[in-house]
Amino acid sequence: MRKIIPIILSLVLFSCTNTGTPEGASENSKIIQREKIRQQEQQLIHSQTMTANPKKAAKLVTDYVNFANRYSSDSLAPEYLFKAAELDANVLGAGQTQQIYDRIIARYPDYKRLPEVYFLKGFVYEQKMHNKNMARQSYQKLIKEYPWHPLSKDAKTLIQNQSLSEEQLILKLQRGNGQ
Repeated sequence: MRKIIPIILSLVLFSCTNTGTPEGASENSKIIQREKIRQQEQQLIHSQTMTANPKKAAKLVTDYVNFANRYSSDSLAPEYLFKAAELDANVLGAGQTQQIYDRIIARYPDYKRLPEVYFLKGFVYEQKMHNKNMARQSYQKLIKEYPWHPLSKDAKTLIQNQSLSEEQLILKLQRGNGQ
């Protein structure tokens, strides 16, 4: 009986310290993961070519998303998701970008960079996915929700220019520059 009590006590203590939830993860593991991400960020750009290594970018995107999954209430979670979307769009071909932006919009409605998220979401739809309708929807959401934001003006311009051919757009830009 004396041997059973310490075993039961240790099981109870162990179950109390490990909540089994992502938010219950230890502060030490969070610090370690942030440091790992910081190191990966420093190693992302090749020093001679000044370009991002796609394999390192893919790993970093995964780690950004994993951090946000595990520590969703941490202030870095939406920032890491934003960085993941940027890397995905600019280095990896935008396969996950829209899903990541949608996640930021849904889970972090007070995120300070939300106007940028809507703008970049529209921009990726337009430039990478060639989907002008979805781009217009993102731009319109930005204009509606954040009419005061400087990107709203840019979004309005992009919507107006969507119907122009490349030649028409060049002429419009030349006229605007006094040429």
